[in-house]
Amino acid sequence: AIAAGMDDYITKPLKPRLLKEAIERWWPSESLAPSAFNTSSIPVGALRDDDGALDPNVRRSQSVLRVFLRHVPAQIDAIVEAVAAGDPEALRLAAHKLKGGCLSVGVPRMAALCAELEENPAQPAPLAEELVREFAKVQTRLAEAAERKTA
Repeated sequence: AIAAGMDDYITKPLKPRLLKEAIERWWPSESLAPSAFNTSSIPVGALRDDDGALDPNVRRSQSVLRVFLRHVPAQIDAIVEAVAAGDPEALRLAAHKLKGGCLSVGVPRMAALCAELEENPAQPAPLAEELVREFAKVQTRLAEAAERKTA
């Protein structure tokens, strides 16, 4: 990465201490909130029903959203197929992959559902069904946001 011109990098799996150190190298410490390094996942039950499908604090690039919306259906299909096949490893991998994309575009409910699916729940089918419904809601909210932006 450095030979290609990058200034720094960290490798997966991300470790909170290494991430914190990398961020501190590149941003002044006074700009960092202490909660930035909370590594706990967001349980679905902790999200109120009136919480939005979109995190209002996340800025979304239209090009990133296009990529996200193009790839998510196949990623959800992989989750649904893993649930149907009873394949916990495929479920874990597919849920982990989608969770990262959800976090990057600020869709917390979808990310929380993926986090639960990633942990091999006893009843994954209802969570997968909820993920499908939540993605439909996210698509609607993103379309509404795009309309407001152009109006």
